[in-house]
Amino acid sequence: MKSLHKAFILVFLAGLFYLLLAFSWTENRIQAAGVSADEPNQTVPAPVDYIQYLPIVAKAPPPPVPIGPVGGSITSVLVDPLNPKIVYAGSFGGGVLKTVDGGNTWFKSGMGMPGNAAIQSLGLIPSSPNIVFAGTIGDGIYRSINYGDTWTKVGESFGTNAVYGITPDPNRPNVVYVVTRITTSECDGLRGAFYRSEDYGVTWTLLRYGDIEGTCKDYWYDVDVNPWDSNIVYLSYHQHGPYRSIDYASSFNPLRNGINDYQTRSIAIDTLSKRMYSGFWDPTYVYFSDNSGEQWIKSNFQGSGVLKVVLGPLYPDYQRVFLATFKSGVAFSNDRGGSWITSSFQNPQNIVYDVAISNTNPQRWYAGTQFTGLYISTNYGASWIQAGTGIIASSIAGLTTSSQLPGETIAAVYGQGIMATSDGGQNWEELNQGLDSMNVTSVYDLDGQLYALADTGVYQFNGTVWQYISLPAVNAPNLEAYLDYSS
Repeated sequence: MKSLHKAFILVFLAGLFYLLLAFSWTENRIQAAGVSADEPNQTVPAPVDYIQYLPIVAKAPPPPVPIGPVGGSITSVLVDPLNPKIVYAGSFGGGVLKTVDGGNTWFKSGMGMPGNAAIQSLGLIPSSPNIVFAGTIGDGIYRSINYGDTWTKVGESFGTNAVYGITPDPNRPNVVYVVTRITTSECDGLRGAFYRSEDYGVTWTLLRYGDIEGTCKDYWYDVDVNPWDSNIVYLSYHQHGPYRSIDYASSFNPLRNGINDYQTRSIAIDTLSKRMYSGFWDPTYVYFSDNSGEQWIKSNFQGSGVLKVVLGPLYPDYQRVFLATFKSGVAFSNDRGGSWITSSFQNPQNIVYDVAISNTNPQRWYAGTQFTGLYISTNYGASWIQAGTGIIASSIAGLTTSSQLPGETIAAVYGQGIMATSDGGQNWEELNQGLDSMNVTSVYDLDGQLYALADTGVYQFNGTVWQYISLPAVNAPNLEAYLDYSS
């Protein structure tokens, strides 16, 4: 009887899984075809990206999509200058994440911002670090005055602009600059818009568009203010190199003497030695200047595209230089750009969007990566660990216990697979060996046997690894034919 009972439950789970997938595919096909659900008379093309089974129709497995601080793309990282244990991480699709213990644990940062916000940039006012800014792709800019506990959308004129850079004036804490790209069809979505606030980010004034040298199709990735003179402002044009203003951002002139390529991504100014650094995308160059950008000298950096230049407070008379790179991990120089060292991660991407260094704990580095989340080094880049190895800021799809794992609680975490804890949730470990997808929708214990349902099928746990349960398949030309057959 027990085997019949188990067989009945398995058939029930399989049928439930089929119904869920069939509903999901119907919705996906309608959306993909651009047809709303209340327009039943329109023809929807038959999908082709699925594998058919009896009694389950399983979609062809997509690549796993990590979520939370342990996965996804972290586009920006920000360390509180007065409290190194407070760190913010901007997730592209997961809003702002925050830690108050230096990166050991993370949580969603506050209310008022969509939980799935695509964060592109972060910024804060150094003398008032409770005022934090988060720039998005498609939803303007948000501001918090309580360390990210709650957020308010500001700068309504930004509309759906992509906010690439947020830079407070180091000399005037009420002044904040923002560089954006207009995402509408105007100039093919490639026109920049440059703003300034003089009231701590409450209201904003449009200073200029990206129109330059006969084209409106240019924008900026970065804006910087001279640490000693607020009248001097620098812009990093996407296609036209670095520009400088000496009249409080009223007018700008090019600074391209000695530069061979104009695809600028970032400028950084050493507040100790006054040396300027400028990073470029393709071909990859890093230049430095000792005369405020009047003349640039190319360094010998040999890595891939530079996405950002960051300075760390590590030496008494100059600052160490860091590069967030495309495919070369984190690169840094200990001798003001004379030579470069590459610090890579244990992942195949090595695409780093941002680097942040603690002011008071200089051996602790943070790196936001593409797809693989946030990494932390506690030994000057000698080694890295992935931040947030537990269930944090994730979607819990199921929770159970089982005699197969006595004393443990097992959770299905969509995007992270199966996790287990034996200490009441203080620490979690992955139990994903054998799973073909981390997109797990539920986990069940049936008479002491663990089963997991993922978007690639049903899995059975043998005490060590998950084993895929093969189901009988049928060759049908399309989903409609299969439904006709099964009915």
